[in-house]
Amino acid sequence: MQLCKSPRRRLILVNIRKPRPQRRLARAYRKGKFLMWTVKRFFTAIVITVTLLLTTQSAFANNDYVIGDLRVDLPQVRNAGAYDLLLYTPLDTRPSGSGDFTTAWLGLYLANGPNPGGKQFSQVGLIVRPDGLRWFMFAEPGVTCHRGTANYGTLGCQGSVGDIVATGNYYRVELRRVSSGWHAMIYDTYSNPYVLATINSTSGEIFRAQATTEQGYSSSPNPYTPAYYYHYHPRYYVSAPYNYAQWPQSETGITGVAPKRYSEIWTWASSQVNICPTHYGANPNVAGDERFWFAGTGGIVCNHLLFPPKVFLPLIQR
Repeated sequence: MQLCKSPRRRLILVNIRKPRPQRRLARAYRKGKFLMWTVKRFFTAIVITVTLLLTTQSAFANNDYVIGDLRVDLPQVRNAGAYDLLLYTPLDTRPSGSGDFTTAWLGLYLANGPNPGGKQFSQVGLIVRPDGLRWFMFAEPGVTCHRGTANYGTLGCQGSVGDIVATGNYYRVELRRVSSGWHAMIYDTYSNPYVLATINSTSGEIFRAQATTEQGYSSSPNPYTPAYYYHYHPRYYVSAPYNYAQWPQSETGITGVAPKRYSEIWTWASSQVNICPTHYGANPNVAGDERFWFAGTGGIVCNHLLFPPKVFLPLIQR
């Protein structure tokens, strides 16, 4: 039995062994299939990348900023349960480019990891697109929209023109920590709250806070779309006595101090061109209120110490 089995096994092996030219053809066929698979994967990756870029075209625009950088060195600020700001625009001067916009927003870093995405940057505010004024929100950790439509892929939401907001009114925007993450909120002119989205972050502290005016554009040259936004009284929520508190006074205006113990206004452009005061800037102390400032077209101040320290001299020195 073994004598019959072994030759038969050898015979089968000999029969399935391809002649040398056929083996070359088989190898070439396999290589060709692998090459076609590689090409298909390559073009699929290109299609996915282009789709993402088109979906998030505004996020990749060039930008000009008038930044209100708010101090976050104090534990009661860094670990607060909510942050809010009143925003106002008298005009919705509309950009001409389809991907262009102007906006004013409250923004937080919910983490301190490396970019991109490691800061968990999250924002809520007002935005003017070519079709008009609307509310919007964006967050790097990803969001679940509760109102409006998804924008920036799964990273943002925006309202339709005429939903909640209109020119000539003040609107309170808020980022609030909740058990399921963070809520991006807006309040209408009657102080009715609307939860716009849940931000997918369980962070219990912040690492940066901003109240900022921004222009975004995808055309060339820079259109410098007129932007008119007012920022009023940024606040944070304190657990005792369960109330909102005004942002703390600056302790110093000396730059380079770590941790930063002051709040300030400054300007910056992604093009590295000096935009202030020719195109954008700030006008602090609106109506004599140090916590009320304009940021946008027509602003002439490029750097400003917000909420300066209150200096009380002894009576003998007055």
